[in-house]
Parts: sequence; C-alpha cells; structure tokens
Amino acid sequence: MYNNNLIDNFIKTNNIERVFSKQNIKGYFTPFPHIVVDNIFDEKYYNILKNNFPKEELFDMDSKCMGGRYRIGNEHKTFWNFLDKTPSWALFYKSLNNINFLKLLLDPYKEFINTNSFLNYDKIKYNEEQAWNNCNSKGKLSDEILNNPNNLELSFDVSIAGDGYKREIHHDMPQRFFNFLIYFQDADDVGGEGGELCLYNNDLSLYNTFKPKDNKAIFFLSTPQSWHSVNEMSNTKKWRKFMYGGYSCSWQSYKKVGIWKDQNAIPPQLSKEMKDSNIQFPPGFTNQWPNVKEINDYYSLGL
Repeated sequence: MYNNNLIDNFIKTNNIERVFSKQNIKGYFTPFPHIVVDNIFDEKYYNILKNNFPKEELFDMDSKCMGGRYRIGNEHKTFWNFLDKTPSWALFYKSLNNINFLKLLLDPYKEFINTNSFLNYDKIKYNEEQAWNNCNSKGKLSDEILNNPNNLELSFDVSIAGDGYKREIHHDMPQRFFNFLIYFQDADDVGGEGGELCLYNNDLSLYNTFKPKDNKAIFFLSTPQSWHSVNEMSNTKKWRKFMYGGYSCSWQSYKKVGIWKDQNAIPPQLSKEMKDSNIQFPPGFTNQWPNVKEINDYYSLGL
C-alpha cells in the first residue's frame, strides 16, 4: 500500500493551503441530486496530476469494457503499485478516500438522504483501508459492518477510452450510493465525436449534457432514478482520460436492508423547501484539495 506516513507528514510539515473554490461549484436537486465543479483543482496541482496520469502501458489492453474503455481500479494490485510510485496521485486518492470529504459532499443533501434512504447522514461510517484489504484478501469484515448500509467504502479507477466507448441509459449498481467523474482531457483535444455525459429525467427524456473538459468534476447521488449515459465515441485521435469513483455499501447490506426506500420513483422530497437555488455548501468545502503554491519540497512527493 502507498506510504501513508509520507503523505501525512507532507501535509503536516508543509502547512498546505486548501482550494475548492465555492464559485466553481453548482449543486442541483433535479433531475436527481448532483454537483458540477469546473476547475476543481488548483491549476498547477491539476497539471501535476495530468502529467502523472498512468501511461498506456499500465492498462491491460486485453480487458476492454463498455465498448472501448480500459481501467485500472483499486481492486487491482496495479493500482496500488501506481500509487506507490506516484505520490502526487497517492495524495489525491487520500483526499478522496476519507469520511470528511464524503460528508462534505453529502452535506447539502443530508435532508434528502435521511428522508429517502435507509442511511443516516450522521451515522455514516467509512473504511479507508477496505479497498486495499479487498485487493490483498485481508481484513474480513464483521457481519455488523456487512449488514449496515451506513458503512461505506470507495471504488475508484483511472480510465482511458477511445472509439466505441459508450454507456447506455442506466443507473449504477444498486449498492452504489454516491458517484463522481473527473476529466483529465478536453473533448476537443481528444477529437472526434461523442463522449458526453447525459443526465435524464425520470421519464428518460434528456435533461442535460456535459462535454468532457479538463479539470471538470461531476458528483451525483446514485438513486434508482439517477439515469445517465455516455454518447458513443468515434473518430478520436487521442485517449479520453478520466477517473471514476463510487462510494458503496456492501452487497450483503444492500440485499438485507437496501439503500433507497422507494425503488420506483423519487418521493415528494423535491418540494418547495428543496430547490436548486437553496443548496448551501458547508464552509469545509474549501478545505480539501492541496494548493501546490504552498508546497516547497516537490521532490518529497516526486512532484
């Protein structure tokens, strides 16, 4: 596993300022709860992550999925070896892989969550080491954890995609609770057509389309009505680079308890009291991402 002490010590000794500018964040309840962030990272830190994105040779080109996507997920040892050798990404992963970040994202939607799901915002727990343990067949979880939907873990992958990649209209696997995408390549730079993320109303009419853009992130609650798709990519000249993450409960807890109380339709939580314009992000939302202008010793992280 990547060196936690190195990352923790780096954050402590360099007194890193944090950036997650509220001006770049837009939160919505319709057609399902989602957050859109342009320029999510400080530009210099983003360029470091982009320049250290996994090289093509790290991807298993015999394991194509979804028509034209290749991925390195945190269920594979290749992923952990990559973090070991790429501290800039280890720092990024650690920023995502914790309860504080998750609850900051969920905070504007806690009433929605408490009303419409079997999870309780104040009781959500998180196992930072579970993905690594799963990868290495370690750390068997107790039935108490496995049967409790409030216990979440992170599924995470870095991906490249080219011609043929597409996703039909779908919602993600039922044990998923909260998902996100971060793009590391402009659609115009990739060339060709397709690759847009499409969000749909519950009647499957198109609600909005997002074109892949450098340093853009989209987060959303994974409800039974979180319908989305990706338009098929064609005539591309470069790989589209992106990462996907999803916070999930165990399959066992989903089968035993479930996540959402109403599996067929969003109940009337989209009331006059819950409008897009009312979304308020907590002050801590500015306290997540490393601002590399404050980093004095780039070499300590291989940056």
